[in-house]
Amino acid sequence: MANTTNSLAMRGASALAQGQLAQAAQYFREVLARQPDDAECHNSLGVALARQGKLAEAIPHFRNVLRLAPESPEAHNNLGLILKDQGQPVEAERLFRQSLRLNPGFAAAYNNLGLALKEQGKLDEAVASLGKSLELDPGSPEAHFNLGVIFRKQARLTEAEASLRQAIRLRPNYADAHGTLGNVLREQGRLAEAEASCRQALRLTPNSGEAHNNLALVLGAQDKLDEAISHLQQALGFKPNSTEIYRNLALLLQKNGRTAEAQACYQRANRLTSEQAEQHLQTGRAYQETKRYPQAEASFRQAIRLQPDSAAAYTALGGLLQESGNPAAAEVQFRQALRINPDHCAYDNVGNALARQGNYAEARAAFQQALALRPDAIGSITNVGNTYACEGALIEAEEYLLRALRLDPRSAEAHYSLALVQLLQGDFERGWVEYEWRWQARGVRRIKPNFHQPLWDGSDLTGRTILLHAEGGLGDTVQFIRYAALVKQRGARVVVDSQPALVALLGRCSGIDEVIPRGSVLPDFDVHAPLMSLPFIFGTRLATIPAAASYLSVDPELVERWRAEVAGLPGLKIGIGWQGSPQHYQDRVRSFPLACYEPLARLAGVHLISLQKHAGREQIPEFAARFPINDLGDRLDEASGAYLDTPAAMQSLDLVITPDSSLAHMAGALGVPVWLALPHVPEWRWLLDRDDSPWYPTMRLFRQTRPGDWQGVFQRMAAELADRVAG
Repeated sequence: MANTTNSLAMRGASALAQGQLAQAAQYFREVLARQPDDAECHNSLGVALARQGKLAEAIPHFRNVLRLAPESPEAHNNLGLILKDQGQPVEAERLFRQSLRLNPGFAAAYNNLGLALKEQGKLDEAVASLGKSLELDPGSPEAHFNLGVIFRKQARLTEAEASLRQAIRLRPNYADAHGTLGNVLREQGRLAEAEASCRQALRLTPNSGEAHNNLALVLGAQDKLDEAISHLQQALGFKPNSTEIYRNLALLLQKNGRTAEAQACYQRANRLTSEQAEQHLQTGRAYQETKRYPQAEASFRQAIRLQPDSAAAYTALGGLLQESGNPAAAEVQFRQALRINPDHCAYDNVGNALARQGNYAEARAAFQQALALRPDAIGSITNVGNTYACEGALIEAEEYLLRALRLDPRSAEAHYSLALVQLLQGDFERGWVEYEWRWQARGVRRIKPNFHQPLWDGSDLTGRTILLHAEGGLGDTVQFIRYAALVKQRGARVVVDSQPALVALLGRCSGIDEVIPRGSVLPDFDVHAPLMSLPFIFGTRLATIPAAASYLSVDPELVERWRAEVAGLPGLKIGIGWQGSPQHYQDRVRSFPLACYEPLARLAGVHLISLQKHAGREQIPEFAARFPINDLGDRLDEASGAYLDTPAAMQSLDLVITPDSSLAHMAGALGVPVWLALPHVPEWRWLLDRDDSPWYPTMRLFRQTRPGDWQGVFQRMAAELADRVAG
């Protein structure tokens, strides 16, 4: 068996070396049928397929090499080459850099990294990378050629010429180098030399559309129009869908007085451009659907390069930037689309980008412009209502949302927005009903249920199993898991489908029989309910919120371990956070800089302890240089498991202060004293005009008195802490 396999591998290697690619691929497939984890064979098969142009088939084999031999610089390099050729330069760059980390002397990887950087427009970095490649391998004609191409793009024509001539000295029959040198010489006005270089490129590759096109450009510059036109017509025989060649031909035909033919070429070029731009647009949308944002952005930008007057391409790019958390950049693209096609949708897009940046008055003006063009646009009316809600003008907000619903009683977006306005005002009777529209509303980030079992209607559950499933963020799950105990009282076996990070913590929650990490195989169940539908099912009102002093707990031994950890710290021990998840749609207004804690840090008798994980921790060194702070974040939940150390540490402290994030919900659910710093208009769950929370008895609310005024919030906190320390 082993001898047969080795023999097949040797035959495959021999066929590959002789260029018999199909035969080589067949040998390697036979080897892999016997030895599916043969990394070297996967690599060889990937090479054979890639050389046949079967890039999509080659990719899985190179990925298998990375799985089986993750320290292989060649595998990273090979996969990077394919992804670069497939228009994924960002991912290709990552792979080339990993290849170089594994083998810093890999000259070819530096060359390929330079090409990936060039594709992203990072020309100076590309030059540096190619320079490094040539330091390691000065005899590489490819690296000299690639460097010449980039120098030309930078208009560094003298350096481009030198690099290209060096590539030709090393490889006299390097057709691409001769052709590119011809372009450089033409751009320097040295037309006779340019013509000689282009003719040499054509002699070497007579079937190259590019070579014919380059020679035609030189001939056209010398007014040799008939010969130039002839070469362009030949070029189209090899590249029939080249918009560049059609445009060049149109220019020369027009210059030659053949106006009708020139017009036909212009029209053909425009049709091809539109078709190619549409292809890139569709490709970008496919990437966006799978969250491959760098590849999607590259496709949308290519569509714009091909068709600079495409409002659809600018709109698509703006939508991508908005989705990936960059509304300011999205606004630029939406405004460009608006200049090209000022319809009501374009005004809506600009308004949404402005609203995401907190510019609510400007956003509302854009939405009103949309309504001027289309007075019955439900989305625009809803958007106006939302801007009023974000400013706290709830009467005006409700007026617009009800107007939208009069025009379309089935508008899920208007129902959902109305729910948030009503819940914020404590109108739970109407608000929970409207909140059930969240499943149909576009843009609402919820894990939608997809079960054949019925939704629980609140009826008796004796002898039945119910699945409660998380749908939002970690804080949502912590807040609404309190209802599990009420569900249990209806006689059910309660199973919870939760985010994996919370499984261990929820396992100690009253009323839960089993916690399943999201994505795992679910046990049998009879009915289900989303966690955030339970207030509606139970008919919760302000006075009936199930507000136990605490409903989560942590292993007492873990609490004691963290209590011993902080026991030696002086003064009032205050755990702090400052940054929620940057992906949260309201993170811009709810999170604040660590520097806001300065008034508290200055108080004698107060010791700040960071509970911050992940985003925001980069602010600690600067703060710590001025004020004492004990940073637990790099050790929390590392050894014990997700969300076990953090709640244990909280129970070892005197107070927790946090923005509206999962830390706030966790502290409240544990019954730990917690102060919550809130923006001027908070999320609905924190209600209005009160400094306590009906959801968490141990929580105090500190609200901004005007938008963005975190300074006032922390000054009030500092004053209260000073009184407490003095007392």
